[in-house]
Amino acid sequence: MASIFPGPIKGWSTSNISDLLALPRQKLGLNDYGAFFFQEGLDALVKAVFAEKKISPIGRIIIKKSILDYLTNRLLIQETIRCHPDILLLKIQRPLFIVGLNRTGTTMLHNLLALAPDARGPRTWELIQPAPPCQPDSREARHRISRARGLLRLLQCATAGLKIIHPMEATDIEECYPLINNTFTSPAFLMHYGLSSYADWLKEVDIYITRWVYREYLTQLKILQSTKPHRRWILKSAVHLYFLDALLEEIPDALIVQTHRDPLQMIPSICSLASCFRNLICATQSPENLGLECLDIVKETLIRGYKAREKHNKAQILDIDFDELITDPISQVYRIHEYFNLDWEVSHEKQMQKWLISHPPPRRGQHHYSMAQFGLNQDMIISAMSYPSIHN
Repeated sequence: MASIFPGPIKGWSTSNISDLLALPRQKLGLNDYGAFFFQEGLDALVKAVFAEKKISPIGRIIIKKSILDYLTNRLLIQETIRCHPDILLLKIQRPLFIVGLNRTGTTMLHNLLALAPDARGPRTWELIQPAPPCQPDSREARHRISRARGLLRLLQCATAGLKIIHPMEATDIEECYPLINNTFTSPAFLMHYGLSSYADWLKEVDIYITRWVYREYLTQLKILQSTKPHRRWILKSAVHLYFLDALLEEIPDALIVQTHRDPLQMIPSICSLASCFRNLICATQSPENLGLECLDIVKETLIRGYKAREKHNKAQILDIDFDELITDPISQVYRIHEYFNLDWEVSHEKQMQKWLISHPPPRRGQHHYSMAQFGLNQDMIISAMSYPSIHN
């Protein structure tokens, strides 16, 4: 996600995090970052940035600006709760999470589900800065939207192909991994930055910490919900599949939809998306190494999701096939409503039809990618996906 920390930021000279912690405090005149658990993830992230030789000097500056944004958000979140403690009393009931991997139809499904009259998805501008809360039609909201538009323009200019692969607008609903990034315990950093030591650290993070991550996540949702208290959340990110066990422990009434696609098509497409971000951050990134890294992330995510599904109530999880979703998306949305006993209104179907007409799929050939482009082949992908039920 693009940076909101203003002004020039010099490159790093040390992996010590004390200077990073001081800057947002000085900027805002606030001191409380909340639970100290975030510092473990921050330390692991910063050390990984310094250890990873492929990160370019400009890449380090971009990551530093992002870290400062997340720290700034943490201060604003804690100050919001201090000033408005009743926000924590808000209830988040039966939120629906789309936990499919990237490139499996999740963006379309997210948008269609969020069109229901009683539903809402988080907007890009809200995710960039979730606190303090502001009304959507307020002057502050207009300011944040304008800033988000500028940041997205910069991001799209700097990342060739992103606008075709995954177009983003400031007022569109978007996947909510930035709220997880504010905890510094997030697999999103792996896909964007390719940090091997951080990946190793994340694999060993205890369930106690990941449950804390979702308590922090829920606090941010409540802050956003405080401006629209009577809407049902529609949320999506592959990050939730990586942390599915913790999500279901902390949000036991969550409704889970997992989308599935042929991995021979999905994984090269994920690699292509990741390369947009890696080309911005990395000085040297061979396509072959990126392919192996993405394959490992996908495998780890699917295995963790599979194990969580074996542990929790299978009735609260519904699987959706990519081909069926693309062929008849409205039928699949209806199927989700029927399965989870959600209200269905004719007005919702009409809104979905309008959205589908105004958002036609990209023309064939616009997004170019292949297995061989990233040093992958059919046998490698099938072998990686050989864990029982990993993609079914």
